[in-house]
Amino acid sequence: MLRISLLIAGILLCGLSYAQKISLRLVDESGETLPGIAIKLAKSGEQKGNEITLSDVNGLAQLNVPAFPAQLEIFAPGQSILVKNFGNAPEGTVQIELGRKYTGLDEVVVTGVGKPTKLDEAVSVYRIITAADVRAQGAVNLQDALRNQLGMNIGQDAMLGGTIQMQGMSGDNVKIMIDGLPVNGREGQNVDLSMINMANIERVEIVQGPMSIMYGADALGGVVNLITKTNANDWNVGADAFYETVGKYNFGLNGALRKGRSNFSLSGGRNFFQGWDPFHDTVRNPLWRPKEQYFGNLKYTYRIGEDASVTYSTDYMNDRMIIKEGLDNFSAYNKVATDETFITQRWINRLQFKWKTGTHGYWESNNSFAFYDRSRESVLTDLTTMEQNPSTVTGDNSKSVFNDFVSRTTYNNKAGILHYTFGYDINLQFAKGVEKIAGGQQNVGDYALFLVTDINVTDNLKLQPAIRAAYNTKYQAPVLPSFSLLYKPNSFWRIRASYARGFRAPTLKELYLDFKDSNHDVFGNLGLKPEDGHHVQLSTAYNIAKSGSNYCNISLTGYYNDVTNQIMLLATGEGAPGSPPPYTYVNLGKFRNLNFQMQSQSQVEQLSVTLGASYNRNIKTVSNPAFDYWEATGNVRYAIPAWKAGIALFYKYTGSMPLQISDGLGGVTTGAALKDIHNLDISLDKNLWANKLQLTVGVRNLFDNTIIGYQTGAGLVNPGGGSTGGAHSGGASLGGMNLTTGRTFFTTLSFRFNKG
Repeated sequence: MLRISLLIAGILLCGLSYAQKISLRLVDESGETLPGIAIKLAKSGEQKGNEITLSDVNGLAQLNVPAFPAQLEIFAPGQSILVKNFGNAPEGTVQIELGRKYTGLDEVVVTGVGKPTKLDEAVSVYRIITAADVRAQGAVNLQDALRNQLGMNIGQDAMLGGTIQMQGMSGDNVKIMIDGLPVNGREGQNVDLSMINMANIERVEIVQGPMSIMYGADALGGVVNLITKTNANDWNVGADAFYETVGKYNFGLNGALRKGRSNFSLSGGRNFFQGWDPFHDTVRNPLWRPKEQYFGNLKYTYRIGEDASVTYSTDYMNDRMIIKEGLDNFSAYNKVATDETFITQRWINRLQFKWKTGTHGYWESNNSFAFYDRSRESVLTDLTTMEQNPSTVTGDNSKSVFNDFVSRTTYNNKAGILHYTFGYDINLQFAKGVEKIAGGQQNVGDYALFLVTDINVTDNLKLQPAIRAAYNTKYQAPVLPSFSLLYKPNSFWRIRASYARGFRAPTLKELYLDFKDSNHDVFGNLGLKPEDGHHVQLSTAYNIAKSGSNYCNISLTGYYNDVTNQIMLLATGEGAPGSPPPYTYVNLGKFRNLNFQMQSQSQVEQLSVTLGASYNRNIKTVSNPAFDYWEATGNVRYAIPAWKAGIALFYKYTGSMPLQISDGLGGVTTGAALKDIHNLDISLDKNLWANKLQLTVGVRNLFDNTIIGYQTGAGLVNPGGGSTGGAHSGGASLGGMNLTTGRTFFTTLSFRFNKG
């Protein structure tokens, strides 16, 4: 019996000697270890595995693997399911970084800070949209991704695309950036959000409130920073297909390679929208114009050493919008229609350096050269023969070019209780276009130095005084101060407060635009004064509970904006018979508003819930009317790991708000009030084929909002050529304001195949 026992023990020991171990260390984006994470051996050789272990308090875990190749599945509440494949037993401990599926208190932000900082330790108030949020919403572009956000009103202009307001501030006070560098090409007061594709975006960081010290003039209302994806595999290839029942057909390809110190990724695709009209199934000139977009993204990172890297990236977009004249005037005597194609191209090139020096020194240099041009091509179409000839009307064929050079470098370090970020910021703008720019060519430059200091007075109190000094080639810029504080009475409570002075010089378009055609008569104003503002923010946040990745917190934030000489585009009178009314940019005397936001975020195991409410009030001044409105949001996410699936719900309520129109005296008054809006999107996503295939299906705009009408008895007010704005800003139609296409169903199919 003893011999038999020894033989069996020997066989077992021999077998165990052939089994090998995989040692793992699990961390989040900031490098913090993650305890209590479940790791399953899903496959070992040709056999399915079922061994499961948990990471310890140091984020460490080990698994016995009988045979290779092996496949591990890693599950973490509130985080993405991760599949790791090993062809052979790895040497040493493998560190694995888990990306969060939902926003958590330990999220790391890079916007407006000297170096990556935990969300809970940042002085400013942030909101984050993850890649999973983007996918669940079926968001193709930035306009889709932002439309359910609290404190942000996303509109649709029939000619200029997606528009934005943030806490009541117009789009020219909201800076849109990619990897910390600005997106150029404002038309009117906005960068067209529908032309910023989300295909290669990892997350979106939103800062509501002034960021003018770090980012300059057009960041008074806040910043929206899109962070591009970084390849985390040895190599991967993928494809994405998207369909929406409103007539949208999109397709994209992507691939990446990591070898040695080099990391390369490339993506591109085509978005097509056939156009849509709420009143006709087929129409020559639908209310929502047909569009075709081609986009491409390239990113290459070379790691010089453990503490330094250089990245070159480029983003290209080609957008074609077709506007055909309707058949209202078609007759035996008039068989010709004027058809137009607007072609917009944007090409942003970025060169970025990051390196560490000494124990705490951190350098970051961000540089970009961005090209933007918009062409208008008009043809006369004979509707009987379909023969086309170029239009000879002045302005019907034109091209404008806007190029921007940006360079900003920061150095961050600490000395005792003092952390500081010192940097410079150079912004150069060049405009060219005989048909649209007075004089045919203009330029403006802005050169600035800034210093941001974090003083850790105690473990619980951080003060952040900052200053920015700038030289503008056309206007005298004042020295801009700001002061912020973060107070932590205990580990659960945060109090934030800030004051910042803002300054925005008029843009080249606001000064020099000279654009006349059959539909427009817009000219700049050389007499414009710069906007000068004071901005105050107070916020408190309390963590009701936190255990591991489960948490519940609530926050209350108040904003106050006081802007002198706010710049707006307003009508100056009535045009000649048959001609459009003339518009120009003017200064308003005073703009003041208050915005209060309350938001709660909770996560319990696989359930994530975000609820919010916002009260917005315009304060009456000599040039601005008084009005108020409410907003509310509710986002619910539930993951089902056993099914490798998830359910998402996105809701937003926007209260009734009056149109803002010109009073004919250089000020603004209110017209009829638009009805309030309820919006609801629902989606379901599921991973298939060992997580290589991901399917998302959903319904968007469940309440079928299309054109937002006026309140009963309000009467229809014709803006009379004056500009309109507000929460429902966008193109006007006879029945109200255009908001979005009606209820639609969408589906996204994503394929990913990777190694490492």
